[in-house]
Amino acid sequence: MHGNVCLFVLTAEFNLPDELKSAIDEAKRRYEEATSKLDVDYFVFDKFGKDYLKQNRLSPDSFMQLAIQVCYLKVIVIMPGYCH
Repeated sequence: MHGNVCLFVLTAEFNLPDELKSAIDEAKRRYEEATSKLDVDYFVFDKFGKDYLKQNRLSPDSFMQLAIQVCYLKVIVIMPGYCH
Protein backbone atom coordinates (compact mmCIF):
# COMPACT_ATOMS: atom_id res chain seq x y z
CA MET A 1 0.00 0.00 0.00
CA HIS A 2 3.04 2.28 0.11
CA GLY A 3 3.27 2.40 -3.67
CA ASN A 4 1.21 4.57 -5.98
CA VAL A 5 -2.05 4.89 -4.04
CA CYS A 6 -3.62 6.86 -6.92
CA LEU A 7 -4.06 3.61 -8.80
CA PHE A 8 -6.78 2.64 -6.32
CA VAL A 9 -8.71 5.93 -6.34
CA LEU A 10 -11.82 6.19 -8.47
CA THR A 11 -13.60 9.41 -9.30
CA ALA A 12 -17.24 9.44 -8.26
CA GLU A 13 -19.51 11.25 -10.68
CA PHE A 14 -22.95 12.47 -9.64
CA ASN A 15 -25.78 13.45 -11.96
CA LEU A 16 -27.74 15.94 -9.89
CA PRO A 17 -30.95 17.71 -10.89
CA ASP A 18 -30.65 21.48 -11.36
CA GLU A 19 -32.86 22.09 -8.32
CA LEU A 20 -30.42 20.21 -6.10
CA LYS A 21 -27.41 21.99 -7.65
CA SER A 22 -29.09 25.31 -6.86
CA ALA A 23 -29.74 24.23 -3.28
CA ILE A 24 -26.08 23.22 -2.89
CA ASP A 25 -24.92 26.57 -4.30
CA GLU A 26 -27.24 28.40 -1.89
CA ALA A 27 -25.92 26.36 1.04
CA LYS A 28 -22.33 27.22 0.02
CA ARG A 29 -23.23 30.91 -0.22
CA ARG A 30 -24.87 30.91 3.22
CA TYR A 31 -21.93 29.01 4.71
CA GLU A 32 -19.44 31.51 3.28
CA GLU A 33 -21.55 34.41 4.55
CA ALA A 34 -21.76 32.96 8.06
CA THR A 35 -18.13 31.90 8.36
CA SER A 36 -16.61 35.02 6.81
CA LYS A 37 -17.59 36.87 9.99
CA LEU A 38 -15.85 34.41 12.31
CA ASP A 39 -12.77 35.48 14.21
CA VAL A 40 -10.97 32.49 15.69
CA ASP A 41 -8.09 32.75 18.11
CA TYR A 42 -6.24 30.22 20.23
CA PHE A 43 -3.49 29.82 22.75
CA VAL A 44 -1.28 26.91 23.69
CA PHE A 45 -2.04 25.50 27.13
CA ASP A 46 1.01 23.60 28.36
CA LYS A 47 0.43 23.35 32.11
CA PHE A 48 -0.75 19.75 31.76
CA GLY A 49 -2.06 17.45 29.05
CA LYS A 50 -4.40 14.55 28.43
CA ASP A 51 -2.16 12.11 30.29
CA TYR A 52 -2.55 14.12 33.51
CA LEU A 53 -6.33 14.18 33.04
CA LYS A 54 -6.46 10.44 32.39
CA GLN A 55 -4.29 9.72 35.44
CA ASN A 56 -6.87 11.62 37.50
CA ARG A 57 -9.75 9.73 35.87
CA LEU A 58 -10.99 12.71 33.87
CA SER A 59 -12.00 12.57 30.24
CA PRO A 60 -10.06 15.06 28.08
CA ASP A 61 -13.23 15.59 26.03
CA SER A 62 -15.33 16.39 29.08
CA PHE A 63 -12.61 18.74 30.34
CA MET A 64 -12.73 20.68 27.05
CA GLN A 65 -16.54 20.77 27.10
CA LEU A 66 -16.42 22.21 30.61
CA ALA A 67 -13.83 24.80 29.54
CA ILE A 68 -16.05 25.88 26.62
CA GLN A 69 -19.08 26.15 28.94
CA VAL A 70 -17.14 28.27 31.46
CA CYS A 71 -16.03 30.62 28.67
CA TYR A 72 -19.59 30.88 27.38
CA LEU A 73 -20.83 31.62 30.90
CA LYS A 74 -18.24 34.36 31.34
CA VAL A 75 -19.11 35.99 28.03
CA ILE A 76 -22.91 35.76 28.26
CA VAL A 77 -23.61 36.03 32.01
CA ILE A 78 -20.68 37.83 33.58
CA MET A 79 -20.18 40.24 30.68
CA PRO A 80 -23.79 40.76 29.47
CA GLY A 81 -22.95 43.95 27.58
CA TYR A 82 -20.30 42.15 25.53
CA CYS A 83 -21.17 42.31 21.86
CA HIS A 84 -20.42 39.08 20.01
